[in-house]
Amino acid sequence: MCGAGIGAEIDLMAYFISRYFGLKAYGRIYGLMFMLFNIGTGMGPALSGRAFDRFHSYSQIFTVYEAALALTCVLLVGLGKYDYPPVKHTPQPA
Repeated sequence: MCGAGIGAEIDLMAYFISRYFGLKAYGRIYGLMFMLFNIGTGMGPALSGRAFDRFHSYSQIFTVYEAALALTCVLLVGLGKYDYPPVKHTPQPA
């Protein structure tokens, strides 16, 4: 389940960007979001290690991660309808 969740977050990021920001600046926005995602992914282990060295436990940093996850969930719920919904294509008669 963790592997599926990690793999799905990048796909969901691409999907949400296309639906909320459109395709005009998709590459630029996706590149920025992917950069921020990679910075966060790189900082997580470093922050966890520093927290363990200081507190001799991961409890404090996991509490911070849980709060960040809760905040993210609240922000995602507030996004509302897509500004750029998927276009439905109708088949053309031959």
